[in-house]
Amino acid sequence: MCSSLDNSVDRLMRALDEQHLTEDTIVLFTSDYGNMLGSHGHEGANLPFEESARVPLVIRYPREIKAGRTHDFPLSNADLMPTLLGVCGVPIPDGTQGQDLSTLLTTGHGPHPESVYCLGKLGAADEWRMVVRALDKLVVDRRSE
Repeated sequence: MCSSLDNSVDRLMRALDEQHLTEDTIVLFTSDYGNMLGSHGHEGANLPFEESARVPLVIRYPREIKAGRTHDFPLSNADLMPTLLGVCGVPIPDGTQGQDLSTLLTTGHGPHPESVYCLGKLGAADEWRMVVRALDKLVVDRRSE
């Protein structure tokens, strides 16, 4: 699966280069969740552990984002839309959830988000919610008292 993904991304990047679209195209790679792969005795996903909740995020946009730049701040999937609109200079609709982190992403400067909120298994008996702030993590579930 990983080899197939690598090959597909390579084909996409080559096609952008061949069409001279690289500078004007935002390429974003992420996931909605990770997989436990036996860690903590669990298979599958949708658990409040790092292996499941911390997912990759790679953004390539040579026009605005310096190659090789890395960031270590919490970012939620809800932040992606307003951040991408901000990078493109498009107004963010009123009522949009998430933060526009475009300045932080493109320049490396600006206020860093302090925390990120996650949730999982909504409506199930083992529903959970989590807040991550720096090295601290608070998880509650329906069994928490």
